[in-house]
Amino acid sequence: MALNVVKLLLVTSVLSLVGCGGGEEVDVDIPPPLVAPVPAPPPPGSVGAGAVCDIGEEQTQSCSTDIPNSLIANQILSCRADRTGFDAGTCKVEACETGFMISGNSCIPVPVCETGFILSGNTCIAEPVCAVSEVITQSCTAQIPNSFIASQTLSCSADRTGFDVGSCNVEVCETGFILSGNTCIAEPVCAISEVIAQSCTAQIPNSLIANQTLSCRADRTGFDAGSCNVEVCETGFILSGNTCIAEPVC
Repeated sequence: MALNVVKLLLVTSVLSLVGCGGGEEVDVDIPPPLVAPVPAPPPPGSVGAGAVCDIGEEQTQSCSTDIPNSLIANQILSCRADRTGFDAGTCKVEACETGFMISGNSCIPVPVCETGFILSGNTCIAEPVCAVSEVITQSCTAQIPNSFIASQTLSCSADRTGFDVGSCNVEVCETGFILSGNTCIAEPVCAISEVIAQSCTAQIPNSLIANQTLSCRADRTGFDAGSCNVEVCETGFILSGNTCIAEPVC
């Protein structure tokens, strides 16, 4: 309807330029009709009217001012479902200023430990006296009698506050002793079941021949002496039981 009205007005204007008496015609340039441009549709996923962000869009912003003594703290801004703005997430501290340490999600003063202690996390623990997996060896001959060389290992404890002592192991015994298990025993002087005979005339007065047996002890450290048995008495004496008595004269 509006287009027809425009055409009518143009025809009327042309006629008015032509004389009623049939005078000369006048050429007039008639501009094309004005047509309002049609906006192109927005691309998929773009921001529409009233929207300030895209669905799923996230931004990171500093929030160190929200956490006292924080050096670096950030929070996530997530686009709302209606795309009209952002919702701020929790402010999380990542680093504290000098002299402060992270505890939970805040910055607290760094504790000062006493002499001999160091800071571990948020507590003061004894200062380490050894390194992890450190092992040293020390002599322990005093623990094993008659040992000449004996040693034990000292292993650094898990908390590094000292050493755990291992078993004392003997390697060499003193002269006159031999190793038996992990002890030093007297060196054997005889063989198991060894038996020897020796004179014992001094034990029985007036005896000429008297003997006793010596049997090796179970630990082979010496002999156990048996009874002294007289066999022959001196001249003028006769055997009576296991003694020598004067020979009768009548």
